[in-house]
Amino acid sequence: RTGDDVRSRVILAEIATGDGEWEEALNMYRHVLRWDPENLAAKVRLGEVETLLLRNTKNIRVDPITTFERVIARSPNNIRARIGMARAFSRLKDFDNALAQYDLAINSDADNIVAHRERARLLYWTHQYEASDLAYDSLEAPAAVEAFPMDIFGTRSSEAALQTEMEYEALVNVQENIQLEKEAKRLAGFRDKQAVDIYKRLIAREPNNTEARFDLAQIYTRNEYTKKAIQEYEDLLNIDPHHEEALDVLGRLSTYLEPRVVVAMDSFDAKGRGGLSEMAVDSYMIGVEYPWGDQDEYLSVSYGRKRYSSDTVVFDPAVPNNQAAWERFGSMGSNVFELRAQDKFKDDVLLKGGVQFSDFDRADGFDDRPNFDLGIEFQTKAATRIEARVFTDNVAENGQSISQDIHRTGTSIAVHSKPNRMWDYGSNFTYADYSDRNTSYELNSYTSYLYSLPPQQLKILLKLDYRDFGERDNFLESGNDTTPFSSDHPYFAPSSYMLYSAGFEWKHWLNPELYHGSEDIWYSVNASVLLDNNSENYTYFGMTANYEISDSLSFAVDTSALRSSVVDRTSARLFLLIRMP
Repeated sequence: RTGDDVRSRVILAEIATGDGEWEEALNMYRHVLRWDPENLAAKVRLGEVETLLLRNTKNIRVDPITTFERVIARSPNNIRARIGMARAFSRLKDFDNALAQYDLAINSDADNIVAHRERARLLYWTHQYEASDLAYDSLEAPAAVEAFPMDIFGTRSSEAALQTEMEYEALVNVQENIQLEKEAKRLAGFRDKQAVDIYKRLIAREPNNTEARFDLAQIYTRNEYTKKAIQEYEDLLNIDPHHEEALDVLGRLSTYLEPRVVVAMDSFDAKGRGGLSEMAVDSYMIGVEYPWGDQDEYLSVSYGRKRYSSDTVVFDPAVPNNQAAWERFGSMGSNVFELRAQDKFKDDVLLKGGVQFSDFDRADGFDDRPNFDLGIEFQTKAATRIEARVFTDNVAENGQSISQDIHRTGTSIAVHSKPNRMWDYGSNFTYADYSDRNTSYELNSYTSYLYSLPPQQLKILLKLDYRDFGERDNFLESGNDTTPFSSDHPYFAPSSYMLYSAGFEWKHWLNPELYHGSEDIWYSVNASVLLDNNSENYTYFGMTANYEISDSLSFAVDTSALRSSVVDRTSARLFLLIRMP
C-alpha cells in the first residue's frame, strides 16, 4: 500500500470517530496497522477509539492500555499516548494509574495545558478537592516578561512583536478560563447558586467546554431544577452527541417528569414510660403524583388505610375513678385520603402543602376533622435554607390520648446552613398548642461532618433536642395492667427536657457511576448513643436501602430501633415508586 492510501484510511477513520462510528473506526485503524505495523499515529488513534469502546454493549474486545504501552515503548515522550492512557485508566476507574500517567505527561511537557487541566478535573471527580485546587493553581499564567522575554535590542519586527502579544493574550485568556473552572468547582456542592453564575460566565467564554456544561447540568440535577438540567444536557449533546454521561442522565430525567405511582407501607411500635408511650400504628398508602414542572413540583392524590393499636386501659377523664368505664383501648382503624402539592414560586422559593382527611371507624377516638401541613422553603445565595410551616395533627401516643381526641396546631421555623463541602448545621424551632389547653416548645439542633466521601461516605452527627411544656403530664404509672395510669395530660409532657446524641451514618453507593442522575443503588447504616438530662441512656440503630431496578421502577426499605430502660421504639417502611411512561 502507498503512503497516500494509509493517510487516506487514517483520515476516514478520524471522520468515523467524530461521527460516533467507533466500531467502524476501530476496524479501519486495524487495517492500517496490518499494512503499516509501525505507524505510531495510527496506533495512538487506535488506542483512543478502544478507550471510547470500553463501555460498548457489543462485547467488542479492546485493550487500549496495551495499545498505548506499545506506542510509549517506541516513543517514551509521546504526550498524546500518555494522555490517552490516562483517559483509558480513568474510564476503567483505575484513578491512581490515570493520575500517574498525567504526571508522566507533565514531566515530559510541563507546559501541556491539556494534561494539567485533565489532571485537575480528575482530582476533583475523585473528591481530592485540595489537590485539585493546587493543580488548577499550577496553571496560572506567568507574567508577560517571563513567558515572552523582552526584546531589549529591538531585533524583532513589528509583526513578530504583534504575534508575541497575541500569543500571550491567548494564553492569559485560557488561564482565566481555567481559574473560572477551578472557582466554580470549588463552590459546587455547598454554594451552588454562586457556582452556577461562574459556570455561565465560563461557558460564555468557552462554549465548547463540555466539562463546564456537564457540571452546570449536574448542579441543576442535584437541586431538582429538572427542566433547566434537561436543557443543559441537550445543549451539551449538541456539542458532543456521544457524551455518555449526559445521554444517561437525560434519558433518566425525562422519566422523572412523567406521572408516577407511589406505594408506601409503614409500621411503628412504641412501648415504655410506664404505659404513657403505648402505641402501634400500621398503614399503607397508594397514590399518584402528577408533575407539572420540575420533579419536585407536583400534585399528589393518595388513599390508604391506617390502624392504631394500644393495650392502654382507658378511662373517662371527667370521672377517672369510675371503674365501670375502664376498658382496654384495643384498636381503631381509619380510611385516609390525602392531597399534597408543591410548586416553585420562584427559583429559590418552594411552596408546599397537604391536607389529610380521615374516616375513623370508632366514635370514641379522634374526630374526623382534616389535618393540614403548609410550608414555604427559601434558599439564599449563600445556600442557607430557611423553612417555615404551620400544621395540625393528632397526638397518638397511647389509647387514652386517642380516646380524649388530643390534637394540636403548631408552627415551626428551621434554618440549615452548609459553610463548606464537609460541614453542615441547622436548627428547628416548633411551637404547638394542644387541644387540652397545653403548649409545647421544641428546639432541635444538629451539626454534622463528612469524614469520608462517596462511594463510601461516613458522616459524624451531633444533636441536641430540647422540649418544654406549659403544663407537665404529672404522670403516675398504673399499679397493674388492669387499671389506668394517672396523668393530667395523656402524653409525654416534660418540663425542660433535653436529649443529647452522638452518632454516625455510613452510606455505601453500589451503582457503578456516582454522578447525579445516574442509577441509584445504595444502603446506609446509622447508629447513635443518647443521653437525657435525667441520666437515662438510649441506643439507636437504623438501616436504609434503595434500589433502582430500572428507570421506571425503584424501591426503598427503612428500619430503625430505639432501645432504653425508659422506652423502646421500632419502625419499618417499604416504599415503591413506579414511573409511568
